[in-house]
Formats: sequence, C-alpha cells, structure tokens
Amino acid sequence: MIRIGIFDGYEKGAAAELLRELIESRPIEICDACKEPVDILIVNKAPLDGAVHCSPKIVIANSDDGRVLQFVASLEAQIITYGLNPKAAITASSCADDIYVICVQRAMVTIDDEPILPREFSVKIQDCEGFDDIVMSAVAAALICGADFK
Repeated sequence: MIRIGIFDGYEKGAAAELLRELIESRPIEICDACKEPVDILIVNKAPLDGAVHCSPKIVIANSDDGRVLQFVASLEAQIITYGLNPKAAITASSCADDIYVICVQRAMVTIDDEPILPREFSVKIQDCEGFDDIVMSAVAAALICGADFK
C-alpha cells in the first residue's frame, strides 16, 4: 500500500478523490501528512505552520508557488515539480473540454524505480476546470505510483 499525504488549500477531499480515480492499479491510502508517515507528499499549497512530521520518499510540489518551493527545499526527498512554468518537471500544455494534455519534461522514476521517460499524453478529467494544480499534482502522483497513461 502506498501512503500519500496532501497539503492543499482546497475543498477537503477533492485531490484525494481524483487520486483514487487515477490510481486504480494499486492500493493507496490518503493520510494526514501532519501526523502520519507517508511515501509520497503532494504540496499544492504550503502548510501555514510550515511543519512536516513525516519523511516522504517523494515530494510532488507546485512550482508556481514560491512558498511551496521554499517549504520543500528543506525536505530530504526526491522533489518532482509540476506547474505551468516551463521549468517544472510536469506541465499541462493545454486543457480543453475536460481533456488535459500533460507533458513530462524530464526522465524520472516511479516509487518502484521504474523509468518514466519524457513524453506527452492526454487524460480526461471531468469537473476540474480551474483546478489545474490539483489535476497536475494528481496526475504526477499517479505516474509515480505506476499508472499507465497512454
């Protein structure tokens, strides 16, 4: 079981629900990253107190938010960035009619050390318009968990 923690400023459960939809191939548990150890930590928004009481193996971080980048800089983990800026490891090159075109800019590995090569792919995600950071972070986490987007 992969344990995933999420820091974001959105309606509780929106990112978790999307993660469960995208990661069907293996069991995941969404945990309170402030209180429990996690394998993957998603940081859409930096926590207000700046405290993390877990040691994640992988951190998926919103590179469009300077506070998030400052927050994750102190963590000893593999950092995978996502965002709309071209320096992010995972970006969305377009979004129309619930179809997101996701671009993996750099090679990385899954939590099981399987390679993920740079590429572009489409994913249909309904009812997430205006929540690009949640979509990109959930897709990034799904990739890291080994989801196969064609």
